[in-house]
Amino acid sequence: MARQLGVDCGQGMISESTNKALGRFIDLMMLNLGGYYVKENRMGTFGYLAPFAFAEDEEACLRLGWTPYHVAKGYAQNANVVTASSALAWGNNVTPATDDPERIMKLLAFDITEKQQNGLGNTNPQVYRTVLITEPVAKDLAVAYKDKSELENALVAEARRPHFMRAYANYWANTGGVQSGRYTFGEYYDKLRQDPREQAALTDAPEWLEGLTDRSQIETIATMKKGQTAFLIAGDQARNKFMTLPGGGCVSIEIKLPNNWDELVAPMGYRPLRDFYLEEQTPQTPTAEKMATARQERAESAAVTVNLTDGEYRLVPSMEQLTAEGRVFKTADGLASAWAYGSSSAKTLSVEEAFADLMKGLFVGCSFTVRQGRVVGITLRPQSSGGRAASATGLSAELVDDLDVAISVVLRQNAREGKKTDDGATLVVSARLTKFAVDLGGEPNLDRDGSEGFLTLNGSRATLNPRAQAGASAKIGVKTPDGAWRTLTFVKRDRRIIEIVYRTNDVLTR
Repeated sequence: MARQLGVDCGQGMISESTNKALGRFIDLMMLNLGGYYVKENRMGTFGYLAPFAFAEDEEACLRLGWTPYHVAKGYAQNANVVTASSALAWGNNVTPATDDPERIMKLLAFDITEKQQNGLGNTNPQVYRTVLITEPVAKDLAVAYKDKSELENALVAEARRPHFMRAYANYWANTGGVQSGRYTFGEYYDKLRQDPREQAALTDAPEWLEGLTDRSQIETIATMKKGQTAFLIAGDQARNKFMTLPGGGCVSIEIKLPNNWDELVAPMGYRPLRDFYLEEQTPQTPTAEKMATARQERAESAAVTVNLTDGEYRLVPSMEQLTAEGRVFKTADGLASAWAYGSSSAKTLSVEEAFADLMKGLFVGCSFTVRQGRVVGITLRPQSSGGRAASATGLSAELVDDLDVAISVVLRQNAREGKKTDDGATLVVSARLTKFAVDLGGEPNLDRDGSEGFLTLNGSRATLNPRAQAGASAKIGVKTPDGAWRTLTFVKRDRRIIEIVYRTNDVLTR
């Protein structure tokens, strides 16, 4: 209906005549239907923004492969849905001077931390926001973030505000009352730090503060909460801009049109509504090509190559255990010999630097997958060896960036995978390895009692928040036929490492 009636989503949309008329109607409605009068019960000290209206550019969303806002809220693509929101300040927009998607995400995180409710951020630590993004910026973001939800996840982790700034604002500019007569600033600082809503943690200093602090880590608080931000594609299709509007929440309702709607609007010159329906599109634009090219370039630059035929190879502790089943003997310096599929004798593997580094980071019992001469995935397995945890802390994020990383247990002893995984087997990995596929012999479930935001689970794929504070924990598990749970418990021991413990007869709180 927005396209039928000409509600604008492009350049100058706030001032365009149709949109401006709708904004004026909203103002008159609040006065004449809501009884919301200035100086009586409309008590904005310095006044409110004039109401405005616009449409999301749904066609741009579909070109990018991103979901329009109303569809993400559960409505059909061609449903007529209106969303109402509040905004406390219009402010300045941001013009990214880069097409790097991660850099744009960090710029957006910076803008989000600056655009707080009540300016200084003296009320709630996490607030509702509406973020407007033009299509050129969204195209660049779509290279790394396949949908708005994935972008939001990255921003929730990145958009953190120094705890000192938060405490300063909440102490001296608290709209709920004077705090200086009840606490010293230090006492209030500690009080906020202990409030779970703040999500205070010792984290890496935000990138935009690197020139202002000589500390690599500072105490920060979360400024975003999943589900509180509306991301909308709108604005000038030829310009690179985004705008953050802090404010209250959003509410959406579907508009139910009368059956004779087209007859009612035809005398005013409007075409039938069906002419404006959108069809599902598979992104075939330069954006999709750019995404594919970027993935290919990253894969080629980070490729780990090896002179092995396609298949999966398990690392074994001695030459004597090499067989024709795809085994690799890992030597002390990280190089290796292997008995490949179909071979009659062992062969020395290539000593490419990247492969040697990968071998150094893996341990006996791990496996890796080769496809067309490249290592495309690795599998890490918790182990028990004299009370010591298996360590994969030598695997840098850069080294495995384009590899499928899996954490797997062996449920029964076999020639291919080796010994069955013992109860209490442990694995230690770098805290910078944040994405894993998990294999516990079934579809895993997430325990509800873990630290909020530390681990998210999408099917069998787990994602860890790299900014989670030390001590954060989470547990996932698969229920066995006898009613017990096989589980993996993730604990962030410090800034550098994640400890993962396997249990064979655990309990999961769902």
